[in-house]
Order: sequence, then C-alpha cells, then structure tokens
Amino acid sequence: MNPLTVSEVAFRIRDLIRGQDSFQNVSIIGEITDFRGIKRHLYFSLKDDSAVLRCVMWNSRLDAIKDIKMENGMKVILTGNITTYPGGSYYQLDVKEMKVTGTGDLYKKFIELKSKLLSEGLFDPEHKKPIPKFIRSVGLISSIKGAGLQDMISVFEDGPPIDILLYDSRVQGEGASDNIIQGLQALDGMVDIIIFGRGGGSMEDLWCFNDEGLARAVFGCSTPTISAVGHDVDQVITDLIADTYAVTPTAAAKLVVNNMVEVIQKKEMAVDRMTGAMEYILRNSRQTLDLCDMDVIGRAMKMRIEGQRESIVRIQEKVDHLLSHKMMANRSVLVEHDGMLRSSWVAGIKEKGLVAFSQDGNIIRDVSALEKGEFKAMFRDGKAKGEVKEIEVRKGS
Repeated sequence: MNPLTVSEVAFRIRDLIRGQDSFQNVSIIGEITDFRGIKRHLYFSLKDDSAVLRCVMWNSRLDAIKDIKMENGMKVILTGNITTYPGGSYYQLDVKEMKVTGTGDLYKKFIELKSKLLSEGLFDPEHKKPIPKFIRSVGLISSIKGAGLQDMISVFEDGPPIDILLYDSRVQGEGASDNIIQGLQALDGMVDIIIFGRGGGSMEDLWCFNDEGLARAVFGCSTPTISAVGHDVDQVITDLIADTYAVTPTAAAKLVVNNMVEVIQKKEMAVDRMTGAMEYILRNSRQTLDLCDMDVIGRAMKMRIEGQRESIVRIQEKVDHLLSHKMMANRSVLVEHDGMLRSSWVAGIKEKGLVAFSQDGNIIRDVSALEKGEFKAMFRDGKAKGEVKEIEVRKGS
C-alpha cells in the first residue's frame, strides 16, 4: 500500500464526517467565546464547562442573524453541519442558524463586577496616573514562555536603552490573578512603569484579568500601569482600571518606546537651538570687534587709565590727611601722659632723688601712714628693705 499524503488524510476525514447523518443539521447549545469577524465572515467558538467547538458562519448566511448582536458570553443554540477544515486539520461547526437563549455565566460575572467597580468610582479619569515621558526602567509581568512577552522585549531591544525587570507570572487559569498581584507588589516603586498582560485568547483564557482582587491591586499601585491584554473584541476589567491600556503587549511596549524617542528628539532639538544661538552670538561679537577702530579703543583705554590714576591720587591725599590728623592727636596724648609721668612719684625718684616707701604693697607718702614692721624702699639706683621701729610725726604736718 502506497503511503498517503497529509492532504489525502485530511480530505478523507472530512468526507467521512460529512457522510455521517448524525453530524448534519445538528443543534448545539453553548456559550459564545473568542468571537471575531474576518473578511465579512464570522469566526467564533462555542463552549461549555468541558470543551470548545470552533464555529464559522459564512457571509451568505448572515441575514439569518441580522437582528442579533453577537457578543462573547452569549448563550445560544446553533444549528449547522459538523465538517472539517483540511488546511488546519480541525473540525468545526458550519453554522446555518442561531438562537439566543441567554447570557453566559462568565459574561454575567463580568457585567456585575464592572458595575460594582464603576459605582465605587474606580474607573474615574481623575484616578489615572499619567504615563511618564522619560522612562529609565520598566517592569513586565507576563509568562516568560508567552509570545506576548517576547514581542515586548523585541520592541524594547530596538528602542532607546531602558532597564527591564521581568516578573514571570501565570496569565491563564487558576492562581494566575494571584501571581499577577504578587508581581505588582514586587515591582511597585522599583520601576517607572509596569506593563502586565498576555497575548490573545478566549474569554476563559483572559478571565484572570477580570478578577476583583487584581482590579483593586492595580488601582492601589503607586507606579503607573498599562494593561496589555491582547484581544480583538473582549474587554477585561484591568483595561478599565489601569492608568492606560493597550490592545496588545506589542502596542504597550511601542507606547513606552515612542514616549522615550519623543523626549530624546525634543532634547536634541533643544541642544541644536542652543548651539545655533551660541554660534550666532559668537559670530556677531566677532564681527563687532572686527569693525571697531583700534585707535578709538586705545583712546578709551587711556582715558579710563587716567581716570583711575586721578582716583588713586585723591585717595592717597585723603589717607595722608587722615594719618597726619591721627599722628597729631596721638602726639598730644603722649605729651599729656609725659607731663603726668613727670609729676608722678616715680618720676620724682629718678629726677629729684626722692625715695618711695611701701608697706603691704601700698605706697607710703606720709609718716602718719607708716606702721611698725617691715617696709620696702625704692631709690633712684636701687631697692632696699627695712623695719620701722619708731614713728615720730612732726607737729603741724
């Protein structure tokens, strides 16, 4: 038996499924998810708690649902044929009819939480922090294995130098919202801006970004945040509560890089303007100097020097006058002090041959002031010590 090609296998499976009556005009109930429109055709999935079925509704059948606004989370009954898409080797429902039965549980939860946070004012614009223009460091919270993170890193590598702090976090399934909260707490205050998110997916894949605890953690973060959850139609709560949201992680990274590029360009323009202004001033100054007559400059300098010389002469005259006045005043004081000294007892010792007596440090000028006991005497040519034994005061003195 000759081996089959991949295409032969894919088409045999398609024919086999199409040949089963149980797969034709089958009605299936479920919740719409991952809804998107491409080239006028509708592509989405139908899910329940355990499985997901791909669906397609061709443009030629859209009149059948013209009164229905299809949204993720809607609970519907779809009627159509189960077939395969050989190019992707997967099976899908070729939808012919759609009947809305209600809104899905996840969508209800989303609306309820959105209304609650809206009533508390957590979405109000006045709470939004501006995204810094000059960013030196950025924190990324995403799965290290995800394509969204790699896309962001590629954008940052092509832009200006920015430090990147990465927090590897789950971004889908149980515990993902708690991981992201931990990332926010770890990076808050350490970087200039925090970007959290992931690539696209169904409403279930993105459900962790509709967690109330995560919403409140984003609101309480002191560092500006960007919610970068990739999706075509689905809106998540973190898009509404973050300071800024981007439709994809790539768009978030480009926003940061473009802000930096804008700052750098403005700085370069300012430097160019300052350089041009300085060059203009220098050129004008040089031209002014070249046009000046050197004789005029010489005369001006000579006049200035003469003026300064006259000022110096006037200052010198004032100093001489003040010194002369001061010396005359000092001379008068010296003459006065000399006269006092000459009339003093000490001067008398030297010039008149007198003797100065003292007892207990006191100068004795009269005999009546003497007391018996030791005394000191100062002569013109020396000193002497003695003892007073007898005192006689002259009458009439």
